Amino acid sequence: MTPEQIANTTLLHLGITLEIVDVDELTPEATVIRRLYDHVLRGCLRRHPWSFATKYADLTLVRGPFWDTDPSELVLVQAYDADASYVIGDVVRQASVNYYCILPVSGTAPPDATYWSTDAADAPSYANGDWMYGYRYPSDCLKGRRIVDDGIGRSDHEPEIPWRRGRDENGLLIYTNRPAATLEYTMLDCIDLWTDDLFLAYFTWTLAGECCPGLEKAQKTKAECMQIAEVWYRRAGGSDMTEQQQEPEDNDAEWIRKR
Repeated sequence: MTPEQIANTTLLHLGITLEIVDVDELTPEATVIRRLYDHVLRGCLRRHPWSFATKYADLTLVRGPFWDTDPSELVLVQAYDADASYVIGDVVRQASVNYYCILPVSGTAPPDATYWSTDAADAPSYANGDWMYGYRYPSDCLKGRRIVDDGIGRSDHEPEIPWRRGRDENGLLIYTNRPAATLEYTMLDCIDLWTDDLFLAYFTWTLAGECCPGLEKAQKTKAECMQIAEVWYRRAGGSDMTEQQQEPEDNDAEWIRKR
């Protein structure tokens, strides 16, 4: 569906039959919907692990223990970026030489000795006092769900891998103790977003509720819209959970399973 179709569906929920021709027009209806659209959409996507918004990505490691003596090991280095801000412990490589950041810097490239060292003693040991590794948060990630244990495969019996979100001078990070990490997350720009009619109903009713206070012609209250949105959320979430098949949970003892 187009943004205009979504906007007009939202208005119909409120009893407003006046249609928006262009979401960028300056009518009160278009202005209110335009201001709230992204905020409400992000909230609806964050609420449930929607299958159509699921993505996996290998994370880019930016902080953690450094080594390069074994070519089979992961080398925790990055190319120098003149627009980036570097902090103590960051490692960049230029002309096959590793440079370790010893003072926060931006715009000053190696080998300036004020900010960069080639002494391995200045190499980072851990991302911080709590975590060994820091990975760059994917640019299209709306909500991280879990760190995938590579090579194990999905199982309800596998232990959850600890992680948390943080940030540095260059943006959001994901901290964990895994030397290589893959993240399962909810992405924001989903090409299949509007092919799910149940999610569409949930979103437009939620958007209608948020728009109520700003639209004089609205014939429903915010509470009424949110009650209807909650019904559609349960329908959409329940249907979404049927579009997958996880490993069945088995809490029986092994001798019972073998009977």
